Amino acid sequence: MKSLRSSENRKVNCSLSRTVAIQLGAILSVVVLYWKKFFDFSRWQFYAKLLVAVIPALLFGLLFADKIDTLLESTTTVVITMIIGGVFLLMIDNYFKNPVIETEEKISFQKAFFIGLWQVIAMIPGVSRSAASIIGGMQQKLTRKLAAEFSFYLAVPTMAAATGYKLLKGYKTFSSDDIKLLAIGNVVAFIVALLAIKFFIGYLQRHGFKIFGYYRIIVGVILSASKKVINGWAMYDWANSVYNLVITSTIFPAYFEAITGDGNPETSTDYVHFLGRDFVNTALYNYALAFAMLIVAFISPLLSSIADYKGNKKSFLNFFLTMGSIACAGLFFFTGEATLSVGIGCMIIACVGFWASLVYYNSYLPEIAAPEDRDRISAKGFTYGYIGSVILQLVCFVLSKGSQYSFLLVGIWWWGFGQFALSRLPKSVPAGAGDLQHHILSKGYRELQKVWNQLRHLVTLKRFLFAFFFYNMGVQTVMLAATLYGKSELQIPTTNLIIAILIIQLIAIPGAYIISWLSEKIGNMNALMTCVVVWVFICFVGYLLPAKGIYEFYGLASVVGFVMGGIQSLSRSTYSKLMPVTKDTASFFSFYDVTEKIAIVIGMFSFGLLNEITKSQRSSVLALMVYFIIGLLLLLYTKNSQREKLIESIDHIVSEPT
Repeated sequence: MKSLRSSENRKVNCSLSRTVAIQLGAILSVVVLYWKKFFDFSRWQFYAKLLVAVIPALLFGLLFADKIDTLLESTTTVVITMIIGGVFLLMIDNYFKNPVIETEEKISFQKAFFIGLWQVIAMIPGVSRSAASIIGGMQQKLTRKLAAEFSFYLAVPTMAAATGYKLLKGYKTFSSDDIKLLAIGNVVAFIVALLAIKFFIGYLQRHGFKIFGYYRIIVGVILSASKKVINGWAMYDWANSVYNLVITSTIFPAYFEAITGDGNPETSTDYVHFLGRDFVNTALYNYALAFAMLIVAFISPLLSSIADYKGNKKSFLNFFLTMGSIACAGLFFFTGEATLSVGIGCMIIACVGFWASLVYYNSYLPEIAAPEDRDRISAKGFTYGYIGSVILQLVCFVLSKGSQYSFLLVGIWWWGFGQFALSRLPKSVPAGAGDLQHHILSKGYRELQKVWNQLRHLVTLKRFLFAFFFYNMGVQTVMLAATLYGKSELQIPTTNLIIAILIIQLIAIPGAYIISWLSEKIGNMNALMTCVVVWVFICFVGYLLPAKGIYEFYGLASVVGFVMGGIQSLSRSTYSKLMPVTKDTASFFSFYDVTEKIAIVIGMFSFGLLNEITKSQRSSVLALMVYFIIGLLLLLYTKNSQREKLIESIDHIVSEPT
């Protein structure tokens, strides 16, 4: 036991030696490079500013040191902060313009303190101290060069304090070998830091921060692969969710409405000619999506059954993600009413590719996760999706201003990260044998019939599917039609629509985890019913929203974001828990997906039809509230069946002879 403790102390000492070596060497290199600043004792204001700026970091470090050490053990925390930090660095050059402070002497004590507050963010694992303080400096109107230099000045007291704290905690256990390691490390760190700082300042002046942003995003993605299969599965959410955000929720709906409209904001209804008939442009959009969902509902049971039998889910997933990503890129050629058929065609194909791929993606969940882990892992997938989609949304908005190039970026992102996810997913185990070459269609539908026969005896699962059918009809229709509703009915500008969707995506990340936590406390059914009640409230408020009410729209978007991710991830994990133990996971999940797709067909078709009949989308929003109420009642019915089944099980155990 004594030798084991000595070995553990040795590991701690080595880690501490490396940390101290890097920090001491870096501190010394900054002092040498800027010796005129640090040794000009006539300018006491310089030292006072550094003291004021370092106070927030010292206070937060002392108060939350233990919590910080705990967070350092979380790879997820580092991955998320690496990627979000990378996005900030991509945007910083365009966001902080027109600096007015060019010399250190013009930095006030107040500005120094605010820069110090920015530095505190670096206590979150994965956040760069220099990047945080440089962004803080530029936010305080410092030039890019001065912000970087002040960040290095501030590093001296900050890192000196951190190094001193670590030495005080562990110096007594240092051996002579540790001291030698410390000395060698200091020399190497000093030389490397000396060269790196000079290069960094010069590069920053000429090129800005974008290369560092790309570096952080790439590293964040690589780090996310530490748990290969789970993270690989979640990375497909990262890959495909950009379609759901950019193509179905933000840029493309606004783009479609703009180029198929007459350009007159006073016109409440715009018409387009397609397939020999005049349609309300927004209704045609809804009909096209409903038709795509009908195709998916028809083919997914057949394809998933075949995939289960042959054990080639990965091949089908790859086919549909490739088809969908190419169609997304093809939307680049949709330029107006003259190419309307191209736009509608690519929109339908991309939609089929996206939803069909999810049949196989969802069916992996029971194979890679135990029942008790499925809520958490399902929420993790949605979280990856929200983070990835927000990142590309920002990139599209910054680089292409929401133009057709966004559709190319979506196609590339979806396909590229989709291949990364596929490389980490396991091979499926064939659920059956036999020659499918001559009976592929009949075998697929016989499998569908077999699953339906099982569902007839699984009362709770069958009732849950009916409940899911109705409330998900409302959820998916809101998500697919919200942008067009905001654009054409509420007259919300495109920029504000994109901001609202980003609010939804960002709030959906903690929302998915909070609702997952809620399900652990009160049960899945109770948590789902709570979410559905909130959705009823959302529809009622959405019906009453005033035209051009931007801030009211933001407020409603916040509520939507909170329940959107949670209800989707919880529905998926609840279904997987209610499923029987079987190899036919893709076939069972095809029922789940067919239920979802048919619900979307009815939801989108009814939304478009009411829009054409009443010439207003508000009546369509009110109709969605009815779907949620029916779903709520059916969830209550499902919960009662669970309770009855539990009582029967208890009675059976009690009645058995001992």
